[in-house]
Amino acid sequence: MELKKKGVLLTIDLSFYLQISGYDTLEPGEVGKITTYWQKWFKYFKAYTLGEPRGFLAVFLDQEVEREIEGVWLSSPSEALYLDTLAKTMLMAGVKEFVPQLAQLGCAPFPKVNKEIRRKIASTGLEIKKNGTLSHKYAVFTYFPYKGGCEVCRLQEDCPRLSKGQVF
Repeated sequence: MELKKKGVLLTIDLSFYLQISGYDTLEPGEVGKITTYWQKWFKYFKAYTLGEPRGFLAVFLDQEVEREIEGVWLSSPSEALYLDTLAKTMLMAGVKEFVPQLAQLGCAPFPKVNKEIRRKIASTGLEIKKNGTLSHKYAVFTYFPYKGGCEVCRLQEDCPRLSKGQVF
C-alpha cells in the first residue's frame, strides 16, 4: 500500500461552523477571527491516503494546534471552547473534501487496522493506538473512498453516539 500526501483547498464554510457549534448566527467580528485562525492553522493541516483506489484516509491537525488551544483553557475556557470548535470544523471540512458522504453521517467510521497500516500512518506523525484511538485530538482516520457508516466501524460497540441512541 502506498502512502500519499494530499493537497486540500480547505475553504472556510461558515454554515458548517454554525452547524458544528450549534449557534444560529455569528457575532460581529467573528468572521475575521475565524479567518485569522483558519489561515494560521492551515500550515498544520495534513491529509494522506493509504492505498488507492481503495484504502484509508488520515486527516489531522498537528499537535501545535492542540497545544495552543490547551494553553488558552487556563486563561479563558470560553475562548478555548470556541477554538476547539473551530479546529473540529477545520478538520471535518478537510474530511468532507475527500469523503463528502461523511458530512451527512456526522462521524467517520474507524477501520480495523493491522501493524503495517499503523506503521505507515505513524510515518506521517499520527499514531493509531491498539485501542482504536489516535495520538492527535484533531484527527480522523477512516475508509477512503466511502465504505459505509456505523456498520463498518471498528468502534461500534463503544460508540458514544450509538450508546446515547443517536442513530445516523
